[in-house]
Amino acid sequence: MKKFLLLICVICAVSLQAQKYEYHPETVGMPEVEKKVLPLTIMFNEADTTMPQIAKQQLKHKLNQVFTINKIAPLDYLSQFLITAKINENPEVEIANASADIMEVTMYIADYRNQKVITSTKFYVKANGADQTQRYTYALRQINPKTPDLAKFIEEGTKEILAYYDKETPNIIKKAQTLSGQKQYKDALSLIVTIPTECKHYDAAMKEGIAIYQKYIDNDADVNLSYARQVWVANKTLKGANEAAEFLSKIGSNAKCYQQAVDFCKLVKQQVGDEWKFEMAEADPKANTEANQLKEMRKIGLEQGKSQQFTVNLDFIKD
Repeated sequence: MKKFLLLICVICAVSLQAQKYEYHPETVGMPEVEKKVLPLTIMFNEADTTMPQIAKQQLKHKLNQVFTINKIAPLDYLSQFLITAKINENPEVEIANASADIMEVTMYIADYRNQKVITSTKFYVKANGADQTQRYTYALRQINPKTPDLAKFIEEGTKEILAYYDKETPNIIKKAQTLSGQKQYKDALSLIVTIPTECKHYDAAMKEGIAIYQKYIDNDADVNLSYARQVWVANKTLKGANEAAEFLSKIGSNAKCYQQAVDFCKLVKQQVGDEWKFEMAEADPKANTEANQLKEMRKIGLEQGKSQQFTVNLDFIKD
């Protein structure tokens, strides 16, 4: 009986550990307890039509497995650094005990802004199948995401990316502050969220990010309160009150003008009466916690980053 219970415990522990590092696409780009945020994005050359779509999908899946194994939370949009791959269907190479049908898979980590390759690694795999789809599927299945070569490849790329951010983060923070001063808060946050967890300036960057996030919240709330007042002044009826409520509902308890909004809401209520059912959101004690601010800041920054995407050409990456 004791042995049986011990076996059950071991199975549960293994199951929990597997779940802990399971890959979930919807969480890519967001920090996890056991993961390192790294601004590295899986990209393929949009101008290259020689690689079948199924091959790109399989390679993306393999690279996501590599990220999970190496406890990395990447970005799901291009900021500056990317990881990609090329496949040569007819490499000039001889491999012992292999058939003539061999594919060469080369993976790269590159700096898109500066148009340079940081590091690369190669794999030679058999490609068997009746058509191109079967050949690619068979070949790419042979790439083991746990291979030491891939671990070394990721380590080298990570080292170079961290070195870049250790040097450039102070300038990135200054640029974010400039954008914030121009009330371009979302653009400012899109810069801050690219700072890697292991960068030596990470804490300073997050502190600045939270400050910018609060300015964004305060400015947005000020604008909505102003609109609410304008609507009410123009039409002091139930209809006008309901229109004002649409703006008031966008003001959170963590905004600087929250109490002003509450007082204005009471004023409208006094004039319209109980027929107006709107109530301001109650103060949320969790809204101003650092954990919540970081979460919301990242959400805004990542959404802004995704909205700024562009056509990617990776022709600078050559063998």
